[in-house]
Amino acid sequence: PHHLEQPDHGMADPGIIGGQLLLWRVVNAAPYIEVPVFRGTSGSDCEEFIRAVYAFAFEKDRAKDDEWIATYAATRLSGKALRWYARQDKAVKLDWSALQVALLDQYPPSDDDDDDDDAIQPNAEP
Repeated sequence: PHHLEQPDHGMADPGIIGGQLLLWRVVNAAPYIEVPVFRGTSGSDCEEFIRAVYAFAFEKDRAKDDEWIATYAATRLSGKALRWYARQDKAVKLDWSALQVALLDQYPPSDDDDDDDDAIQPNAEP
């Protein structure tokens, strides 16, 4: 949550003191998270979309509210992804856990996607 902090100068409204304009500052403001529009182009874009939606929900203190997240995510769909979403059951549309699984199933990684899972292999042979 963000809040404005006003410098304490012992006055109710310190707008201008000694000819200087005092500015309010935002305290504990998280960086703005921009969620890209997902158009259903690739599995890696789908994964980035899901990550960005989670980050946005966390920023808004809604990370545990599956219905809110799913409803918000729908506002960031377009093209093939929006057409696919429109055909989903209400149970998927209102449950972020179910929606992200459905998205990942619909838009799996392709051979052209960067596969970060191959980058770390703890028990790989030299």
